Parts: sequence; structure tokens; C-alpha cells
Amino acid sequence: MISIFEKVTKIKKDSILILVGDGKQKKKIESMVKEKALCDNVLFFNTSTDVTPYLNAADVYVSTSEFEGFGISVAEAQFNSLSCVISKGFPKEINLFGRCTFLSLKDSSKIWAEAITSISREKEIPKEKLYSSEHDIKNTVNFLTEFYHSK
Repeated sequence: MISIFEKVTKIKKDSILILVGDGKQKKKIESMVKEKALCDNVLFFNTSTDVTPYLNAADVYVSTSEFEGFGISVAEAQFNSLSCVISKGFPKEINLFGRCTFLSLKDSSKIWAEAITSISREKEIPKEKLYSSEHDIKNTVNFLTEFYHSK
């Protein structure tokens, strides 16, 4: 991610990378950011149960995960009207609203950076489209309720 973001800043110098979490790699990532002189462009935040403010601040969501199940974070980003540039480690079904670009982890940082910088914040997804989605919580609750009652 840091190597990709370094290329992003070559294309759009005023870009900001928002990183949320306290994983095992945090110190290593902080060192890489310092080493690449990106401290003014990278913001670190601790783990949060409310990611909405971070998603609201973003223009695009990026994930370079090697393997993912469904990818709840990508779904949350799309429900916040973000386009996503994600690895092919995510299942195709995560492309809920046609706003995901899938790239290989073998693709160069430059290819990732070009994909990221070619995206601008899109218009909000219409509420009726969001709420009619099979992934809306109300629809999911109804499905699960019916499923368990039928057993």
C-alpha cells in the first residue's frame, strides 16, 4: 500500500492516505512512511468501530488484501458511495454497485496508482438503490428471520 501511495503522490502531490487500525504491521508501516518522506501525506488512526467519518473523508477506497471472504470493509465503502480499487483476492460478488476495480497484486505500483488517481468521488448512490440491495441490514434481517423460522 505504501509503495502504491508513493506513486499516487507523484501523480497527485496533495493526496492523503488514511490508515485506520493497530495491526502487527503498524510500526513497520510507520517506518516505511518516514523512509519514503510521506509523513505529511499519511494519517494514522487507531482502530475504530465507526469508520463512517474516514469513509466520508475519502475519494476512493483501496485494499490490497491477498485473500478475503466477502470483504465487509469494501461493502461499507460502497454503501458510502465510494469507488473501490481492490485486489483480485476479493470475490467478484463484492462489486455491489459496479464501482469496484479489481487489480492483481502482481500489477505494478504504477498501475495501481493510475487506477486510484483516475477515480473521482462519484455521486451518491440513490437511497432507493441502497435500501433495495440484498445487503441492506433490513433485508438481511428479514432473510435470516425467515430462514431460521423455516427450519
